Amino acid sequence: MVLSGELENLLHVQLDATIAYEYPTIGALAKRLIDGPATSARATAQARTSRVGSDVDTPDVHDIAIVGMAGRYPGANNISEMWDQLVAGRDGLSDLPIGRWSEYSGDEVMRTRIANTNTVGGYLDDIASFDPEFFGLSPVEAANMDPQQRIVLELTWEALEHAHLAPNKLRGQSVGVYVGSTNNDYGMIITADPAEAHPYALTGTSSAVIPNRISYAFDFRGPSVSVDTACSSSLVALHQAVRDLRAGDADVAVAGGVNILASPFVTTAFGELGVLSPTGKIHAFLRMRMVLCVPTARALWCLSALRKPLLIAIPFLR
Repeated sequence: MVLSGELENLLHVQLDATIAYEYPTIGALAKRLIDGPATSARATAQARTSRVGSDVDTPDVHDIAIVGMAGRYPGANNISEMWDQLVAGRDGLSDLPIGRWSEYSGDEVMRTRIANTNTVGGYLDDIASFDPEFFGLSPVEAANMDPQQRIVLELTWEALEHAHLAPNKLRGQSVGVYVGSTNNDYGMIITADPAEAHPYALTGTSSAVIPNRISYAFDFRGPSVSVDTACSSSLVALHQAVRDLRAGDADVAVAGGVNILASPFVTTAFGELGVLSPTGKIHAFLRMRMVLCVPTARALWCLSALRKPLLIAIPFLR
């Protein structure tokens, strides 16, 4: 905002407060200041609304294609491994991974709660590894980012790769991002120690920033929406993506959900409430009081209005 104000005073033009985010490099910003805006956002939105309003019922507007996907699940590091797991009838449940929640070993109260809780569940092998430089982030900022933000960046790249969509071809395009999440306990860990907390944690631990992080890193200009409807968050995010694709608010969408239990609080709290399954497995249709299993997992789908893949020759997934 300070930058846009100074540029306005220097150049005697009116600029949006978000201009530095819309044109994040010196070259792009200079070109925008010299050439002016290519097309007004309002005119673009009106054109899109007019286009959809005239032919919303035709199949090429209403139909949505799943063109790519990526995921990581307990016991399966990608979609292919997850499919093999389903075919073989295996689950991904395991005991608590060695070292997970070890930062609480010095807390006698939490250590006792963990010991008294059935911690069999769905865990990812690794929630710490991340290449910040690949996404233009500093190690300090990455350390203050919720693992959920880090992993959705990786999965977005993988989903676009699976869809044969080059990320650089989508820069500045109407690509919407819709991510369901309902847990931000990584923020609880960081803010619990003021000596370790960094200002980067303000955005790094915000659930609202999970989809925004994707939109900013890939320069997507469509809607960027965080969804929290508890257990249905991913489904509602996918539903919202489909609605926006049909309405013409986006031409391509990245949608899905993420859930990582960085802190033992949720697990121990459910255990104390008596709702965790004694076997670690879900028994939704049996007459049992304890039916819940809380897993860590994440998946993203790349969606497109049917007219879009026809134009760019994306293979549909069947």
